[in-house]
Amino acid sequence: MGFLDGLLKRVVRSAVNEEVNKVERNITNEVRDTINENKPKQESRYKVGEKYLHFPQFDGVLDDVSEKKESTYERCTMDYYHATNEEIDKYANEVVEKGYKKMTNVRYEKDNEYIIIENRNNYLHLVFHIKF
Repeated sequence: MGFLDGLLKRVVRSAVNEEVNKVERNITNEVRDTINENKPKQESRYKVGEKYLHFPQFDGVLDDVSEKKESTYERCTMDYYHATNEEIDKYANEVVEKGYKKMTNVRYEKDNEYIIIENRNNYLHLVFHIKF
């Protein structure tokens, strides 16, 4: 019986340890998620120009922005270097909900303007373009 008792104890200990590890992982994930939810958003030192504020805005930290004005168009180009794939997909869906029609993999058009949403492996390259 000693052999079976030892075997039974090892099996039970292993099962208990596995359950304890699962609980610890779940608690760790929940704590990390709670911290991320409560962490204040980092402020960007860049701002999108007022003439582009009617476009759907991406909710992230703007890392770079530039504007260009030509005789036939105006354009605002932005980069968000810490955007996740999920955030970019969510934004693309929001753009469609706001009435922009998906014309290519990256281009969404509405009236005399379009948006370029380019996912560059966890960084978003975004362009607001107004045609005259």
